[in-house]
Amino acid sequence: MSMKRAILLIQLVMACAWASASCSQTLSPYSVFQGLSPAELSTVQGKLTLLGNHFRGMYTVAFDVSGHTLDLGVFRPFYRSRFADQYGLDSSQPQTFKCSSQEMATVIDSIATLPNVTDGGVDLGGTFSLSFSVVEAGVTKVFESVLDTTDSRLLFGRLLGGLPSNAVGRDAITQFACSLGLLPGPTVTDVSSRLSIVTRGFRKDRPTGRYVGRVRITNTSGQPIASPVILAFFPGENITLVGASGSTCAVFPHGAPFVTLPVGAALAPSQHIDVILHFDNPDDDRIVLNGQRVYAGQGFH
Repeated sequence: MSMKRAILLIQLVMACAWASASCSQTLSPYSVFQGLSPAELSTVQGKLTLLGNHFRGMYTVAFDVSGHTLDLGVFRPFYRSRFADQYGLDSSQPQTFKCSSQEMATVIDSIATLPNVTDGGVDLGGTFSLSFSVVEAGVTKVFESVLDTTDSRLLFGRLLGGLPSNAVGRDAITQFACSLGLLPGPTVTDVSSRLSIVTRGFRKDRPTGRYVGRVRITNTSGQPIASPVILAFFPGENITLVGASGSTCAVFPHGAPFVTLPVGAALAPSQHIDVILHFDNPDDDRIVLNGQRVYAGQGFH
């Protein structure tokens, strides 16, 4: 090798080390991820990242197959050069969940019905990255598509549709989509004005140290209220609802715990239901259900 060529090679290596994204490896088409063998599916990882400047508290969502060790480092050599400095959220603590090989295959196939997502391109004004990685014959392959608001919302719909029985995964995707204002559907209906909510008071249960109380919810309207029905509220600072069904994001009060009410198919007119609530309350503060709301029907909360 001539001295001139050696110098050029050294300069190229140094340039790649300085800005590795400019020497990024070639991305694979989405078709690589369809029809994978069980062994290949077991290596698949998915990643959802908001590119560019972001609000405090944002994060990357990553998911892989149960039994696999998540490694977001495999995506780094494939970062697009035009977004080289915008993948910062990958380096922070991601929100993660596991899925089965079949769920991963279902998610991949569900997304395959969205050509604007699987084209592997960059939407005009796109700021949201969807990536998958897989190991085939010892070689890591990565797909990425950078999406705009419209395609991102469609993507979230397919992700949720592919995880019907994965409660942890659905909650992670829902909370992430909600935080970005990209929920792929309507929210639940506020039916608080059609009900009365009466708190029976809370007492400390000495054996457990927890506070226990009863809430009676009565349908005061002339129409049944179809399930599912949830009660959401803030219990106060440093007070935690035990056994909450989840937390709100898309409806008021935001970020509040909620409980799903056992009303069967519907809460009939004049029918009431009693719900026993348990709280961890280390400071023995007075418990008040602040901002209480009841929501009903299908939709995001």
